[in-house]
Amino acid sequence: MFNESNFIKFLKPTGVSLLTAIALVAFGCGSPQNDTTGKISVNGIEIYYRTMGSGTPTFVLHGGPGDNLDMMLQLGALADQYKMIFYDQRAAGRSTGDQDTASHTVEMFVEDLEQLRLKLGDGEKINIIGGSWGAMLAMQYAM
Repeated sequence: MFNESNFIKFLKPTGVSLLTAIALVAFGCGSPQNDTTGKISVNGIEIYYRTMGSGTPTFVLHGGPGDNLDMMLQLGALADQYKMIFYDQRAAGRSTGDQDTASHTVEMFVEDLEQLRLKLGDGEKINIIGGSWGAMLAMQYAM
């Protein structure tokens, strides 16, 4: 029987935090439908992306700059209603890009998103979710 006492005993030796365990239960552990990964060329670099689900394309912009999409994957729970599109921004995570910050302008990050919209967006209407730096990029893109 899996009760609270056994649950705590499970967490300690496995090193799984309570927050992680709650997230796994809340958002599920299985692979979402239409889960794909790849790289796509935009503005002279390779952008790593992951999509899941179907519906209105919803781009998820991570924080940073320099972070990666992994911290935003909990939003994959929305894949039952939307086509969730996660990506590592230029020179971050599994994407390429010059480590020289001369190409790291807000305008270039916004143009990267526009090119991704054209290639992965499936149409004109998109949603954008951003965290921290990603929220600022979303606002810049909307303007």
